[in-house]
Amino acid sequence: MNVAAKSAEVIEFQWTESASLSRYFRRIAPQARQTLIAHDVLSQRWRRRFKSEKSTAARIFYFGRYVFTVLAERRRFASVDTILVFSDKDAGLVRNLYRSADVRVVSPPLMEDGMLEARSQASSKNSRCILFTGAMSRPENDEGIRWFADEIWRDVKAEIPDCRLVIAGAGPSPELLNFSETHHDVLVTGRVDDLAPFYRDADVFISPMFNGAGVKFKNIIAMLWGLPILSTAIGAEGIGSEDLYLAVTDDRNVFRETLLRALRNRDIRHGVAAKAKAWAFATYGDEQFAKQLQDIYLAPAGEGRSHS
Repeated sequence: MNVAAKSAEVIEFQWTESASLSRYFRRIAPQARQTLIAHDVLSQRWRRRFKSEKSTAARIFYFGRYVFTVLAERRRFASVDTILVFSDKDAGLVRNLYRSADVRVVSPPLMEDGMLEARSQASSKNSRCILFTGAMSRPENDEGIRWFADEIWRDVKAEIPDCRLVIAGAGPSPELLNFSETHHDVLVTGRVDDLAPFYRDADVFISPMFNGAGVKFKNIIAMLWGLPILSTAIGAEGIGSEDLYLAVTDDRNVFRETLLRALRNRDIRHGVAAKAKAWAFATYGDEQFAKQLQDIYLAPAGEGRSHS
């Protein structure tokens, strides 16, 4: 590794934690430009967790994590030359932590085979399918879909009896598995090799997120597959404007009524989905990503940085 690093022009760190190695690489490759890919601004996650907790012990624990993470992120952001993030929202968070940061926003390519042709024709099936995807071992995903299951699902089933709910992703909690076992129209898949069949079969994608940080790429992938999305504010943050969604709301009643209206009306679903899909293709295609990287890596690094 040392031999390769000594001759490198660019050293790239994936995830903020890995930038703790910046000082080491400065010693062996002082000429290399260091770039950090900050997938999340982690301090935002812990701040939200602190604010959402009810017990005093949990609030103290998460406040400590928040303070520790703020200090660590500020130090790591200061150690590298350029920071790449995936939304303007995260760019602002980085600058709040380290004002001198040379931070750039990139939109990674998310195209998959079949997306271009997906949903060119309206679905002719009678039943309706709601989809949620994510790493279910992450607390924010488990909490979000369990909120939907507890607060929304029963009412939706009462109004649209043939509706189905699919929850796809690795590591579902025992509570979520039990919910699936007691509801024949709810499928919790666990880990799957390919999510494409679930996107093709779904009618509405939901993103009921109340915690977490960073861009929820599952939403963008759903857009690219031609699915209309109903989201909470945290689920949608950093991803386009509200008119790309069926609704962006944290209100239980608005969420439920919007979902029912969309499931009953194909034109509503396809109108929103078509607009979102066009935006997502323009923003997250291969060509624009290549141009963004050229602009970043062929341009001079930000000035005024100190690595002493």
